Amino acid sequence: MCIRDSIKDTMLKLSGELPVTVNGVTSTLATRNTHSKELDIAMGFIEAQYAAMGLKTVRDPYTVRGKKLNNLVIELPGKTNPSRVVFVGAHLDSTAGSPWGNEKVAPGADDDGSGTAGMLELARALKDLDLPFTVRLIHFTGEEQGLWGSYAYSDKVAAAKTDVVAMVEIDMISYCAKPGNRLDIHDDIDQNGSHELTVRFFRAIKRYGINLTPVDTHNNAVKDRSDHAGFLDHGYKAVLVSEEFTDDGFNPNYHTVNDRVKNCNLPYMVEVLKAVTAVVAELADLK
Repeated sequence: MCIRDSIKDTMLKLSGELPVTVNGVTSTLATRNTHSKELDIAMGFIEAQYAAMGLKTVRDPYTVRGKKLNNLVIELPGKTNPSRVVFVGAHLDSTAGSPWGNEKVAPGADDDGSGTAGMLELARALKDLDLPFTVRLIHFTGEEQGLWGSYAYSDKVAAAKTDVVAMVEIDMISYCAKPGNRLDIHDDIDQNGSHELTVRFFRAIKRYGINLTPVDTHNNAVKDRSDHAGFLDHGYKAVLVSEEFTDDGFNPNYHTVNDRVKNCNLPYMVEVLKAVTAVVAELADLK
């Protein structure tokens, strides 16, 4: 299966347009709201995809407001300096505008089914490479309620005094309705020296002839609005990679029941994943 077909199949299943089978039980993921039972089913579905690649997954628990939740962690151990870690994140939960209720329909194909599917393809691309540094992939939950999972996880990373190379968040990477294939790189105006990561994306896109137009947003438009925020708060370099984040280019289906695969631009998403894969491999010191 080619990468475009693979991501489409995953996104259709995550957004409830195709059924998923987990532990022999077939379900439809009409929602992935943090407060729904479907979120756990979605996590089980993602776990099965990694298992099929021969990769181990770990549910990392946390508690917010008395609610017990899990992030999903996948580690690709470094071959020569495994204590150095590159983090890549995406959020598994979705909302159609009412994140505090048990929404019955919240497909979230772009937000963030695209990042979730993209993480699987990133793992597939990196798992057999001899990466010097460790790459740790995290599927966060509770993002739509205020970055619950990523704040909890970044606190653990800091408490463990982890040697963090950088953190890259991929959140909404499949909507592009205008010509030019614009890709926004958000470094919160070089917080913690994070502009270095923006530069890496620009250079990788040019070096490998990737069909994207990267934009250094030079603003705080996404400050505290995605799962890179907790890592920035702890002093680490981190960026959010996203589709165009402007009034005239933003996804009109954001946080609605219309956030479905038919409204996504999958060829564009493939190009984004090429760039993310190149930069993450470089950050992991692959020569």
